[in-house]
Amino acid sequence: MTATEPIAESTFPPAIAEAATAALESTFSAIFGENPTRDLKGSRNSNGPCVAGIISFIGEITWSLTWVIPQEIAPVLAQKFTGFEIPFDSPDMGEMAAELVNVLAGDVVAQLEKRCIKAQMSLPTVARGDHLEFTPSKGPGVVYLDFTCTQGNFWFRLVAAKCGRLTGRRSGT
Repeated sequence: MTATEPIAESTFPPAIAEAATAALESTFSAIFGENPTRDLKGSRNSNGPCVAGIISFIGEITWSLTWVIPQEIAPVLAQKFTGFEIPFDSPDMGEMAAELVNVLAGDVVAQLEKRCIKAQMSLPTVARGDHLEFTPSKGPGVVYLDFTCTQGNFWFRLVAAKCGRLTGRRSGT
């Protein structure tokens, strides 16, 4: 995946969005054997059943990452991640989503450290259901990163508690 296009048109810190994208690329390819592709059309659909792993970060900026996985691809990703079948409605699907976002968050922290941005992650939380509504849904501190892979589409929602300048080094500097 080549990220030559802008991450988002908002005041969400670009260095954090870039670190999350880099972490996704390395984590996803290591676990699932392919690089996801950025979907600039934003074809996310939260009207159907989804499972979402949510994790927060504290440091120079307080922010959260939500990885939303639709029902259509969740069981396939779960099997590749765990090595065994997990039905979407099973409690184990929530455990899988929590562990998957936790693994990703560890890589996000490493990517942020490369950019001289300090952050600590929380324990993961999971949401699952039809028509998941995340608030705020838009604004200067909210960024959606849409991706597609062989199995289908998924997306991230990044939310900053306060947007501001980071004192750490941004990528490319």
